[in-house]
Amino acid sequence: MPDPHADSSDSPFRCTYVFPSGRRCRQVVAPTNANFCKTHAAKPASFPPEDRGLAEELIRSAGALDTPEDVKMFMAGVLRATADRRLPGKEATVLCYIAHTMLRCIREHAQHQKVQTETADAQAQANRIKNGPDKLTWNLPR
Repeated sequence: MPDPHADSSDSPFRCTYVFPSGRRCRQVVAPTNANFCKTHAAKPASFPPEDRGLAEELIRSAGALDTPEDVKMFMAGVLRATADRRLPGKEATVLCYIAHTMLRCIREHAQHQKVQTETADAQAQANRIKNGPDKLTWNLPR
């Protein structure tokens, strides 16, 4: 049987944690964990791993997310969940970024609709001028 203290970084007896730099941890795996050392073994999470109730609450409070008010309600729900420590800060940041992007899309869509309406009105006005005055009909009592 291979020596668990061997200096091989590929050894199955070494921790499988990989640092952000790409280097693998060199510590021996913990007796309670087959993949990680005592340092990198799973720590109790401070937040629930999956809170379906929170997801449903945020979706329900958000509505269709097609108006600024819907986005506001969604962001308020994210704030409440973060303050109650039901949502980690990183996830709250991502959700707020997405909500902000949706808010920009709503504004851009409204601006696009406004420009299209103004263009159609200007085109109709140009057609009226080009075709001359409308034919007037007088209905006078006899």
